[in-house]
Amino acid sequence: NETKRAIKPKKQHQTEEEKQPPTKKVFLPCIKGVTDCMDKVLQKHNLQTAFRPTTKILQMLQSAKDKRNPLATAGEYRIFCSCGQ
Repeated sequence: NETKRAIKPKKQHQTEEEKQPPTKKVFLPCIKGVTDCMDKVLQKHNLQTAFRPTTKILQMLQSAKDKRNPLATAGEYRIFCSCGQ
């Protein structure tokens, strides 16, 4: 009897969290007054919501590099003339 218990694997009991299907995530932009209502509606349909800002700090900052004149760099250029060539 003890050998059967040793050979037979034990049944794993699932918790309530494991029995539920995994929730899907929804990423929405933060909009004042709208996001709270959307969160409540989506939670009723078993969807997890995550809100992100509409503009990121990186997008608000300007580029650190200065704009360069394309004619100031080395390379080949096409010069238009009146002779038609």
